[in-house]
Amino acid sequence: MFKVGVLVQHKITGTVGRVLGYGSQVSGHIYFMTLKVKPLKRNNLSAYIEDKTNKWSLLHLDDPQSINPRTKHLSLVA
Repeated sequence: MFKVGVLVQHKITGTVGRVLGYGSQVSGHIYFMTLKVKPLKRNNLSAYIEDKTNKWSLLHLDDPQSINPRTKHLSLVA
């Protein structure tokens, strides 16, 4: 589980953002918990991205190996 406000990175797209909260998706008759993330870079028009929680990983800025190689540049604004 991720805490609200922590930085996460999408495992496939490399998108980095802050956790806003949780949601759910239904596929067939199965409910999946989703993570709602506000992207740090606004390349898309949506206010947040929502995907299954297992598609996200916690981002440790002090550990370069935790950063997805698809992420070319990461700048944080407090």
